[in-house]
Amino acid sequence: MFFTTHPQAEDTFLSALSTEDERSWNWVEIGIHTPLFLASADYTEDGASLTRTYIFGNLRDVLEFLGDPDSEYSNFIVSLLSPAYMNGTSSYQLGVLKEIWVKSGSDSQLFVFKDGKTLSHSLDGEKLNKNGMLKLISF
Repeated sequence: MFFTTHPQAEDTFLSALSTEDERSWNWVEIGIHTPLFLASADYTEDGASLTRTYIFGNLRDVLEFLGDPDSEYSNFIVSLLSPAYMNGTSSYQLGVLKEIWVKSGSDSQLFVFKDGKTLSHSLDGEKLNKNGMLKLISF
């Protein structure tokens, strides 16, 4: 589980204004320190456009969101919210992504940011580079 909601965090006013399938929260708990993804996109409905932002705990879900051909979304920006152990600091860090590379046959990922920096994520702690990896997506 990546996000935990708590009853005291629900915004009952906004939840009442939402559709019946949605609830609004003032905060959520991040239960596992793993890379998270912040995805923003322009959303158009009935001629009106606004930017919506989502946080994902799984890269597969981000790719599904980006790849939906029937989507009302466009102009995607995806950022990586990297935990401290991954970025070498004492806290989470946010950076806008340019590319994501994967290592064939494993869950290892290399993240390339718009500013040229890279971060890798692998279960065995291996430091990765693009050699021997496949580009999964460019933004």
